[in-house]
Amino acid sequence: MMAIYAAGVLYSSASWESQTWLGLIYFSFPVCLIILGLNDIADRESDAQNARKGGVEGAVLKKSEVRYVIKWVVSLALLFPLIFIVWGYYQMALSIIGTIVFAYAYSIKPIRFKSRPGFDSLSNGACALFSFLAGYSASFRGSVFQLPPSYYLLLFFLAPSAFHAFSTLVDYDTDKKVGDKTFAVYMGKRLTIFICTVAFAICCIASVGHNPVTTVYFLTATLLVGSNLMWPSYRNIHHAAWGILLAFPLAIIYFLAFGL
Repeated sequence: MMAIYAAGVLYSSASWESQTWLGLIYFSFPVCLIILGLNDIADRESDAQNARKGGVEGAVLKKSEVRYVIKWVVSLALLFPLIFIVWGYYQMALSIIGTIVFAYAYSIKPIRFKSRPGFDSLSNGACALFSFLAGYSASFRGSVFQLPPSYYLLLFFLAPSAFHAFSTLVDYDTDKKVGDKTFAVYMGKRLTIFICTVAFAICCIASVGHNPVTTVYFLTATLLVGSNLMWPSYRNIHHAAWGILLAFPLAIIYFLAFGL
């Protein structure tokens, strides 16, 4: 989320002032605690059966820790929007609220988009888009409300949606076992991979002529995802997902260092 927020700041040419830096802080640890905290609370039972949990990719939340996590989630979810409202950055505050609303809707019943095929990935795309909009609007104070060109709206909604859909393949067996109808469980492995490959290819084509760094990133993502069509093994999918995830902040760092 921090890299997506930073992309919004870069593409809007917003200056790095106090509100911009505070937004960067929010989209580092606090937003992760909100999103992952809500998800860990809702998924305690399934996480206990997930072989990936308990190590570097996430701990299994203990019952005694739930109340503590809830306190931090509520505190952070109220604190940051309130600060930006007081400072007069209303569009930024609304964008941050958008990330919180979709994080809640993704994990918590009765909405729980995570168990609604298609909505699970689209809600993650919406959360990422609001992260981008927060960075994009970092310099808009008062009643100024402005959206970026539709090109950016497409990329920062479709690509994160596709990445989430692809990443559900990593937990395919566990989700199927516990009855979570994620995008991958509903569509099947190869169809999920095909849809995600097409989505990233659309982003790649749309980025041509705008930003070569972005084009290279989406081309890389298209190839990484598409390479799993023949052999959709857990190891290949896992490596491809990490490759896509790590390549994005590297693209942002390149942009910061060398420009276009």
